[in-house]
Amino acid sequence: METMLPYHASQALDSLLPADIEFDNNNDLAKAALLFALENGQEFLLEEQLELIDELSKEASIYVDLNASTTEIANSLCYFFKDVKGFQGNSENYYDPENSFLNKVLENRRGIPISMAVLYISVASRLGFSDVVGIGFPGHFLIRFGEDDNVSGEGVYVDPYYHKLINDSECEERLKSLFGSHARMHRSYLGTVSNREFVARMARNLVEIYQEKHLYELALICCTRAINTEPGLAEDHYVRANLYEKLDCYGAAVQEFSRFIYLSPKDDRIGDIKVRIRRLREASNKPKYVH
Repeated sequence: METMLPYHASQALDSLLPADIEFDNNNDLAKAALLFALENGQEFLLEEQLELIDELSKEASIYVDLNASTTEIANSLCYFFKDVKGFQGNSENYYDPENSFLNKVLENRRGIPISMAVLYISVASRLGFSDVVGIGFPGHFLIRFGEDDNVSGEGVYVDPYYHKLINDSECEERLKSLFGSHARMHRSYLGTVSNREFVARMARNLVEIYQEKHLYELALICCTRAINTEPGLAEDHYVRANLYEKLDCYGAAVQEFSRFIYLSPKDDRIGDIKVRIRRLREASNKPKYVH
């Protein structure tokens, strides 16, 4: 059995996350994350990695009592991942691209909030606890278990990076650390995230990382994934235009900037973008010589 090629992984990922999907299957989340890794050049057998997650779930069943309260189930999973299996947030090398690839997270037992969330949700769903979702909290991915375990009816929130339950006051403190002392907690920050949004957010994380490393071709792959998975967001086209420009693909850059203007016609950057479009068109029309 051979490793799936990136092109075929892209096709499989598109099929797994169709645009007209009406509901998510948590059991598909790990597969989507693994296909994303394959699309980005990781080499492994998909079936073997899925079997590793199945085995992880069987082992977790020893520690998790599904008849217990939602809080106890969440705490048990935190204990399992942290104390039994030794998974940790990779604070020493947080921006290593491998933290976004589920196969490497399984191998190294190190990850970032979103990749750790994929593991939590995948294992919980395989155990039979389906009422668990990703939460797109600003700057730090969270998980919600259940809907009615506390008075507010908002479920139990878990930080998968630190393997701990988290309350509103702690969320607010994290907002302040990111955005300043005037930041305040709002329930809109605890919106759920679909499988499509999971993949798109993972892709955007890597776009930023690869750009910092000047790996523009790799960033372009991830930006394209974000656009294909969650289409219609103007900023993704702006980012892809800049990447095409850095890669001297002037015609493609013009198309992406034009798409951005169409999607966000009142953006403050429009004037500058139109100037850049003229320059890019001039550059693309210049004859190229081979020396």
